[in-house]
Amino acid sequence: MDQEAVGSYDSNDILVLEGDEIYLDQADGYLHYIIRFQNTGNYYAERVRITNELDDKFDWETLSLESYSHNSVKITNGNHLEFQFDAIYLPASETEEQASQGYVAYKIKPNPGAEIGDVFLNQASIYFDYNPAIETNIASTEIVEEIMHTRDFSNSKIVIYPNPTNGTLFIRSESDVKQTHFMI
Repeated sequence: MDQEAVGSYDSNDILVLEGDEIYLDQADGYLHYIIRFQNTGNYYAERVRITNELDDKFDWETLSLESYSHNSVKITNGNHLEFQFDAIYLPASETEEQASQGYVAYKIKPNPGAEIGDVFLNQASIYFDYNPAIETNIASTEIVEEIMHTRDFSNSKIVIYPNPTNGTLFIRSESDVKQTHFMI
């Protein structure tokens, strides 16, 4: 008798909404994280557990759960987060693509006194039923120096002609030797 082996497996990631870089004046604000998971196995997942070790550079007291796709329990122990989805019965992606996905979203602030050059790393492990952990990518955000610059601009007169037009529009500046035109 042939029997098909069934199990669950996921493709997943962690995202930081603020991106790879923030400026020093943003360092007292929240970093928003989304951990996404999907059951790409060939059978439903009864239980999904996510563990997330937070970087020592985060102020753990500012952690706030924002939203999640399924009922969850958040367990924290210092910098250790755990999100558990019991009786989730997450279908396989080949069966129900949309329903096979889930997420958890939270926000957290850097420690006070964060400086230019500080890098915040974040990675999660996702467990489907009794399968080994699947590691997400590493989300990285660095505090960088804000470099503000503008091009010197002075202009006493800008000419736009003809007005009205249904053909070519010319824009010319007396301080600029270039003439720009647009076809309408």
